Amino acid sequence: MRGTAVLLLLATILWGVWAFAQKSAVARAHPFTVQWMYALPYLVLIPVWVYLSRQEAPGVPFDPVAFGWAFGAGVAAVSALGLFMIALRTTDSSLAVAVTGAYPVVTLILASLAGQETFTLQKLAGIAVVVIGITILSR
Repeated sequence: MRGTAVLLLLATILWGVWAFAQKSAVARAHPFTVQWMYALPYLVLIPVWVYLSRQEAPGVPFDPVAFGWAFGAGVAAVSALGLFMIALRTTDSSLAVAVTGAYPVVTLILASLAGQETFTLQKLAGIAVVVIGITILSR
């Protein structure tokens, strides 16, 4: 668990850098321009990811259902990112990140409806904390 905690801490720091960099980029260029600029590292990394997946999981067959889910996730992420960048032009990055950072609420609802997670009182309390936090930040 300790290694996982370090990874999550680093990911959190990088998400903070990401939001700051996005705000800085859309302050200087149109969000659609920033979108294609943002996509370039993904294009460059595709061969690396293909290579690593073949090294880490040799012989694992291509799964069209997994591809569909991954493609859908990509469409959702690209769409959300575009909307996020447009919003960054007119609001503080701290508020934009807080509001969009509430996505685990949506994830919990979808996962509960799909039977992948159990909706508990503790998770409901967590949702309340998220909503209260967003309300405080928006003032």
